[in-house]
Amino acid sequence: MMKNILMIIFFKFTIGILNTASATQIEQFSLKVAYDAALRIDPIIKSSKYNEAATKENITIAQSRFLPQISIQGTTNQINQTTTQELTSGGELTKTFAGPTINHQLFIRQSLIKPKDLIAISFAENQLKVAELKYQLDLKDLWHRVVNASIELVGANQISKVLHKSLYSMKVIVDQELIRFEKGEGTRDAVIEAEAQYQSAYATYNQAIQNLNSKQFIFKSLTQIDLFGLNKFKLPLYPSSQLIEIERQQVWDNILKESKEVKIAKLQVNMQTEKLKMTAAEHMPTLDFLAGINYAKNDVTSTQGYKYKNKQFGVQYSIPIYFGGAITATERQATLGLEASISDSEALVKKIESDFIFNWTNIIGLQARLIAGKFMIESAQEQVHATKLANMQGVKTLIEIANAESNLSKRIVDQINYSVDLHKFHLKLNKNEILFSLFN
Repeated sequence: MMKNILMIIFFKFTIGILNTASATQIEQFSLKVAYDAALRIDPIIKSSKYNEAATKENITIAQSRFLPQISIQGTTNQINQTTTQELTSGGELTKTFAGPTINHQLFIRQSLIKPKDLIAISFAENQLKVAELKYQLDLKDLWHRVVNASIELVGANQISKVLHKSLYSMKVIVDQELIRFEKGEGTRDAVIEAEAQYQSAYATYNQAIQNLNSKQFIFKSLTQIDLFGLNKFKLPLYPSSQLIEIERQQVWDNILKESKEVKIAKLQVNMQTEKLKMTAAEHMPTLDFLAGINYAKNDVTSTQGYKYKNKQFGVQYSIPIYFGGAITATERQATLGLEASISDSEALVKKIESDFIFNWTNIIGLQARLIAGKFMIESAQEQVHATKLANMQGVKTLIEIANAESNLSKRIVDQINYSVDLHKFHLKLNKNEILFSLFN
């Protein structure tokens, strides 16, 4: 008996802990929670991080050309050699040799003057900066995907709730019309019309549920978590804060200043400039210090039976004179590549500005729609109220109530969709403070 009591206490205690943990998850859920979860599993971020690490090695590779290059090479063979000499007096003299041939060499090269390799270090450093910015850009893209998925999921959930409420009202009206028809107070066409209205509302609701399921799947696949307490998050139907025209230049300047795409484009121009310098350096002389130690035994015919060791050191220079025009062509190619990068950078700024204007004007338009939508919803609510009063007085039918409620639900759904779009456009303008307020 005591054992059973202890088991019950333990069971209740365990359930209490789980409930507390679940409540904590709901309380702590935020965009940061979703983003951190997506960050751990997103393959694009992993790939970008690996590419950044791989690109970093280019600096070490470029710098290594100015460090001593040391190598050991050699050969060891067993030879059997027969030498036949024709004598002036006639006849031949034959000698046979059998034994090992050995040649080992320690070689050291130290670059002294390498103009091209010196510029390559700067080129590699710019490559790393591009990779780092690309990683940050991928992080920003992941943030956008998480926030978009969250906004769309919350909006889809709100729409499903509105349509479900409308569907319930439609079902009540169908039942009432059917009762009235059975009592002889209604008509068959009124019953059929009410059923048609209900089926239409059900189809719309079912579509909303399918959309909600797809948004849940997208959010779950992106973060591998559930949006705990989904019903407690709601997109505002009326804009609490609005962009004003006086802020436009300030917002644009901030976007241009913080744009990682623009920073990457500028680095691409720098890299093409470095590449042009590298091709120009092909015309310049190079100088290396060389040192070597050679140990050999019987390594050629003339040294049979000899063992010897020699040491040598000195410098090696190279002065390019003519390579069939390849260097000049490469230089022209690099110049054209630089001009193309400059044009790409200018085109990118124009594209970002066009996107900014598009986003800004859409936000202004959606703000106006939401303000107008407020009056539209209030008007539809009054129509529902007036229709119900008129029905009580026998002036309006239940079908007219259904139509009025259907009109109200459509206006609320439109308002939610406008709110979804508005917050997605805010995301594009990096208005994160507005987005955080939705999920905290």
